[in-house]
Amino acid sequence: MAPRTRKLAAAALLAVIIFLFLFLGQGQGEGLRTLQWPWEAADQKTTLSFRSESAPSASFLTSASSSGADRRAVCMALEEAFQEADRAQRGYVIYRCRENDTCGGWGDRFAGIMGSAFLAAATGRSFRIEAPWFRPLFDDANPRLPSWHYNSTELNISSSDLEILERRVNHSRGLQTPFPDPDFDGLSPEAANLNTLNSLRFRTPTIQATFEPYRLLFFSGNRGLSQNWFAHWAATVGGNSSKWQASEGWAQAYYCLWNMYFQPSDWLLKFPVTMINRSSFPLQDLLDQARRQDVFHIVVQVRVFDQTSSRPADVRSPFWKHCLRNLTQRYSRGRRSILTIVSNGDLPAVEAYRYFRMLGQQKYVFADIWTHKLEGYRHIDNSYGSLVDPGLLASARVHGIIDWLLMVHADVLVLDRTSGFPVSAALAAAPEQKQFGIFNCKRRPRAGPKPKLCASRYC
Repeated sequence: MAPRTRKLAAAALLAVIIFLFLFLGQGQGEGLRTLQWPWEAADQKTTLSFRSESAPSASFLTSASSSGADRRAVCMALEEAFQEADRAQRGYVIYRCRENDTCGGWGDRFAGIMGSAFLAAATGRSFRIEAPWFRPLFDDANPRLPSWHYNSTELNISSSDLEILERRVNHSRGLQTPFPDPDFDGLSPEAANLNTLNSLRFRTPTIQATFEPYRLLFFSGNRGLSQNWFAHWAATVGGNSSKWQASEGWAQAYYCLWNMYFQPSDWLLKFPVTMINRSSFPLQDLLDQARRQDVFHIVVQVRVFDQTSSRPADVRSPFWKHCLRNLTQRYSRGRRSILTIVSNGDLPAVEAYRYFRMLGQQKYVFADIWTHKLEGYRHIDNSYGSLVDPGLLASARVHGIIDWLLMVHADVLVLDRTSGFPVSAALAAAPEQKQFGIFNCKRRPRAGPKPKLCASRYC
């Protein structure tokens, strides 16, 4: 055989070997692969996965860290509870927040979603959400769980019940409303509305026993799970020896519930975000930058009272400057530092941006400053927007969730007041995120015997 022919044959053989190796390797990998949890992405920080294709990291699975073990145990236990509920078909808990319902702001809605999801797990029911405004923003995150999307046909709801369920939820009576909610009188014996706005009563096992006769439990409220409620459920599921009955498990449950059910939709990730003094970027690009291992992302929330969100905040206090500088120098560890400023008011956001931009020109510590450019109405609570165009309310929801996701993906989150909006981001964020108060620059622990991030809704 001629030398040229031998070379061609050897090249062809090598190509076949490489093809078989890749083909068989891929088949094996797909056969063995299980769904990635958000913390298992090896190339990015521990946080939401956003359909990441990164290979799972074995370091977490073999970690002796108690926080890592607790996190995995809590997440897996909750997932198993929902899978069992789906198999048993005992009933449903449906969180309701429609256009005509008064649901509060995003902090209230997040608390309601988490409270109703945990109520479903605690009572052996499947979980659904009836909130048309929510569906374009988030997708199902976990193919091992049934979709959270509400479908009246799937749930086999009668036409007479559907007609009654069209009534508006009267949230103003949450504290006083008996169960079942008399505003929905006439529902069949299998359905009831639970109105719990500003009420903690649904958290107790005694009250939950009264839900037993109802296959369809519609939930309207703004309170999340509590430490005591979680501890009772953990003892029921895991026994007294369970490591995740500690107070830290309660905070892990928020992280697990959110990340096992929800991920930003493709539409939201492609949404163009305009920052002050820069062109638009898709949200996905910003989140990818924030999640890089060589980037330190610190977010400060400049909050003003809801009714006065157009008034500028006093951000020029030297204390703010020293707090953010000290936190960045302490935790950045030589990485490129990005400061993100979020606010519920347009003037406070601009004022804060100009101030820190000026400091940056004086060789301050931030390589870049992000401030979401917003105009007009900012609050998604439609009780504040009774005279506002519905289109502005819809825009406020999108832009509010963008700011919220930037807070979720912070290495350090500096909270201006303990309002529900930033606290919900802290609870949905990876447990490695650190939170500090803006007025004293002190840590605000999510968990422990005396958690500091409750905002009257989450503990």
